[in-house]
Amino acid sequence: MMKKNAWVMILLMMLVFIINFEYSVVMSLAPKIASTYRIDGSKITYLFIGFSFMGLFAPFLGYYADRFGIKRLMILGLAVFTLGAAVIVCFGNIAGYVIGRSFMGIGFYSLISLTTSYMSSIVDYSRLGVASGFHRLAVAGAFFASPLVGSYFAAHYSVSTLYALIGAVSIFLTGVTCFIPDVKSSARMDFANVKKILTSKDAMKLIIVIFGLTIPSVYIFNYFSIYLSENQFSQTFISSLYSIIAVGSLIGGAVILFVSDKIGKTRLAIYGIVLSVFAIFPLPVTYKPLLIVASFMLGLGFDTIWGLIFPISSKVFETGKSTFLTILSLAMGMTNVFSNITAPLVNKAGGFHTHVFVAAGSLSIALLIFYSVIRRYRGILD
Repeated sequence: MMKKNAWVMILLMMLVFIINFEYSVVMSLAPKIASTYRIDGSKITYLFIGFSFMGLFAPFLGYYADRFGIKRLMILGLAVFTLGAAVIVCFGNIAGYVIGRSFMGIGFYSLISLTTSYMSSIVDYSRLGVASGFHRLAVAGAFFASPLVGSYFAAHYSVSTLYALIGAVSIFLTGVTCFIPDVKSSARMDFANVKKILTSKDAMKLIIVIFGLTIPSVYIFNYFSIYLSENQFSQTFISSLYSIIAVGSLIGGAVILFVSDKIGKTRLAIYGIVLSVFAIFPLPVTYKPLLIVASFMLGLGFDTIWGLIFPISSKVFETGKSTFLTILSLAMGMTNVFSNITAPLVNKAGGFHTHVFVAAGSLSIALLIFYSVIRRYRGILD
């Protein structure tokens, strides 16, 4: 099926690339965005709360995807994502940016799950590691390109110009998505299935795992550039470090592609969490070689776990797969809301060093709970 639908896989990778490019470009562009909209850099995450809060809508799109087909809801998600880019370009002020990125948040949190659900529907689980590897390479490619492109736009163009480019690409992808085969749920989806998911202990545990894994996305990645800037590192070096993180992510995608189906997806996911914890601790130093090594390790470990957590979770609930994955996206979004609100307070109280301890602790908790879940599914999830 994957060979038969090769062009669909390429389209999915392009779609995943553009939504993750927008998601990640704000990390390295944080100083530029703060300057453009005249906000204190330490409070930059307040601008991203609307984006994260819109993860609330993801389960609704997932539910209707299970009922009426994933394709229709993917098109809707892309259309809303494109609308958000248009709002940012047309308004050109801080209100337009917050409102526009809020729309883009609906698209991001629904599509990050729906693309995985669609992919797992056209690829057998025994080969899902290969497909997940390609999927994660698209994410890693976005993380690799975003600081390079972001640095260029920061030097030569405005934030609005960047979003005009993102919007144009999104329009093209929306049109092409109309031609992919539709995939419907294998069983009729209703609210009884939703209740079954929400009352499942394993579902609750995986939601907590997503919470723990998401904390570093804001606490580390959004504040790493601010911390480096405050310590007089140049924008060029900051962007280079984010590119090094992305190189680690690209290799993580390759590892998933070639290794996960052989040694086991769950085992590789555990390795990714452990590596991420060890990589976070050296980040507050100012010694460039150590920063480079730690950044690479973080990209490798963090993207390995994120490249596997949704495909692994897709096997837990065969009925209502899209609904469950979008509930996990909701958990991701709500965690980002929580993080965007609390991170500035934590930063003010203890600085970036405190961020590191919070992020390492959340990953450790996620590891323990994740292990407690996968023990019950030995032989199924691998």
